[in-house]
Amino acid sequence: EGFFNTILSGDDVSRYKPDPEIFLAAADRLKMTPRQCVVFEDADSGLRAAAAAGMKSILINNDTILPAQKLNATLAVPHYCGLGPADVKRVINGSIILMN
Repeated sequence: EGFFNTILSGDDVSRYKPDPEIFLAAADRLKMTPRQCVVFEDADSGLRAAAAAGMKSILINNDTILPAQKLNATLAVPHYCGLGPADVKRVINGSIILMN
């Protein structure tokens, strides 16, 4: 609280990932279209939910993600360090389509 304009959790929705309900609700609360949003995820169900919502996604890579599941991400990074606003903007604008 204080850092974000809106916060949602699984308690705020009736369907869970991979259903896109939580991401669509967040976009609605922010008065943004799904195309204007980027989802940061570390799980395949979240990547699939983001895709179903029509949102781009940045995968914070980890050992639980299988190589085929990484294909659901717009971009995969090893960690948040070094990921800046310009990188996120490139994901939104479609300039980054290959995974690291």
